Amino acid sequence: MFSGKIPTAGNMAETDKNMFSQKISIRKCRDSDYRFIYDISKRNMEFYVKKHWGGWNPKNFKEGFNKDNIKVIEYKGKRIAFYDTELKGKCLYLHNLQITFSLRRKGLGRFLTALIEKGAKKKGLNKVKLRVFKDNPAKNFYLKLGYKITGNKKGSLSMERKLA
Repeated sequence: MFSGKIPTAGNMAETDKNMFSQKISIRKCRDSDYRFIYDISKRNMEFYVKKHWGGWNPKNFKEGFNKDNIKVIEYKGKRIAFYDTELKGKCLYLHNLQITFSLRRKGLGRFLTALIEKGAKKKGLNKVKLRVFKDNPAKNFYLKLGYKITGNKKGSLSMERKLA
């Protein structure tokens, strides 16, 4: 479990600095987190899943759920986000990074992505890979973080960032 203050970058807005002066914690996923993870994923992604794949399917979500790969982020004892990663060879795959809507665009995604990349680098991995729907604003978020588009398939983009 990680517990600490989120560092602030010089280019963060003043509201970001104020919000992130508080502590967050990062812990392993528990069975009791399933509903939170399902709900935030559906709330954030259902539009894109319907548009590109025809519809949201609870059975597919359940089958793809692997709590061993998921970390839950809490703020003041409340679940606010999660991320799902998987190690494949010398790469880390970021399958999912979901943040509660009210906390988006406050620097948390940037912080979590940096933390994920730092952990991958410590393990000797050379890149982080992910997929994002081509019309999801997250695409621009990852481009700003230095991710490169490496493929385009079925409405989604493959992206990766080489770790220095």
